[in-house]
Amino acid sequence: MEAYIPRRFREALYSALVSAWSEVKIYFRYRASMVIGLITTPMWVLFFVLNFNLFLPATYRAVAQRSLMWSFIFLEMFSEAIWNLGMALRRMKEMGIIEHVIATGSLFLTLLGRLSRIITDTIIYGFYMILFFYLSLGVDTSIRSPALFIVSAMMALASCFGFSSIFSSISYGRRNVAALINILQFPVMIASGIILPAWILPPQLKSIAALSPLTCPFDLMRSAATGEPTLFDLRLEFFLSLISSILMLFLSKKFIERVEKKEMKGEVPGTL
Repeated sequence: MEAYIPRRFREALYSALVSAWSEVKIYFRYRASMVIGLITTPMWVLFFVLNFNLFLPATYRAVAQRSLMWSFIFLEMFSEAIWNLGMALRRMKEMGIIEHVIATGSLFLTLLGRLSRIITDTIIYGFYMILFFYLSLGVDTSIRSPALFIVSAMMALASCFGFSSIFSSISYGRRNVAALINILQFPVMIASGIILPAWILPPQLKSIAALSPLTCPFDLMRSAATGEPTLFDLRLEFFLSLISSILMLFLSKKFIERVEKKEMKGEVPGTL
């Protein structure tokens, strides 16, 4: 038994590391797409920022622009998660490799390795966005509480992974997964305080935001970066963020294991 546990751990770690490395390689393979994104991003960012500036008093512009900068970074993190992980099982099914992944490793750990792409994309995009806001608008880019920011970012990533993996496991037998993501993406981001801070949402949306597993981690991350108020008391929000991230990871593992069992029994519909 003592020899078996380390071997099983090594095999599990190997599945996650191989998946992580392959995702990073795939991400950097499409350089043209990255260059296009870096060129076009400032254009639509300026479009939104200038529209905000038209209706904001000059005294509030600096605060709003700083919060908006982090909103774009959070938007990129969640969008990359929902499009990469949300489509992952469907793509494996279409490519005919999902059975091999299940047979040779853990489907959950393979998906967990895909976090490497989300982290890479968020870091590149985040630094680029911070540099752009600083050079073009003179926005304060300092982080008020770096330690809390890093911890809350980890919890936000865990919640995004859980949410996206659950969606992927529920929808992967359908043909219109991309359409479902398009329908789901922006309502979730608005109701979870990703686009706009949760504390300034209308009362009706605040009630919905309080139920979203994504709200507290992103709200805490924003507060750690900018010093903005949080939806709940700071200590309570940290506790809720921790519980949310753990719960989402646990539920995603259960949902993915359910997919594995269905695949092994041949109960899943075909790809077309």
